[in-house]
Amino acid sequence: MAHYATIGDTLEQTVARYPDTDAIVYPRKDQRWTYREFDDRVNRLANALIELGVEKGDRVATVLHNGSEMALSVYACAKIGAVFTPLNFRLPADEIEYIVNDAEADMVVYESDTKTAVENARPELNSVEEFVFIDDDAPEETRSFYGLLESGSPESPEVVVDENDIYAFIYTSGTTGRPKGVVHEHRD
Repeated sequence: MAHYATIGDTLEQTVARYPDTDAIVYPRKDQRWTYREFDDRVNRLANALIELGVEKGDRVATVLHNGSEMALSVYACAKIGAVFTPLNFRLPADEIEYIVNDAEADMVVYESDTKTAVENARPELNSVEEFVFIDDDAPEETRSFYGLLESGSPESPEVVVDENDIYAFIYTSGTTGRPKGVVHEHRD
């Protein structure tokens, strides 16, 4: 019988109820993780982000396909109170530049499929202190996503996140003008 998380459950509650149930199945990278394994990786990424200086309220932009790295990033940000800022992986460099600068993102996480656009925007990304790449062919002065994942502690980070804290900036498509960041709080 399959077990699924209930809406409103925290990751910790789901891990407690269904520790050995599949949480992530990602055939593209031959990954299959239980809720316990997923939570361990989320904690590792969250703690690695803290070690890099990412703090509560800092923005972490992603230019990724929907995969395990996206899931890890959103949950790691939630655990430490960082503001998850996903960008569409199809965006060209000028739109990445606009959104990342508008959001005042401190970090950009990207992949091979979005490398050209991000690298073309990179010289103009004024607020970004860290670039993180999920694939093997990382550009210079870019951190390895999986290197960070390996370096972080598996313990739950000691950050207090309030339901009124900002959880994410989700940008509109900008069909009638420039995209606008819509603020989501943890309670939403």
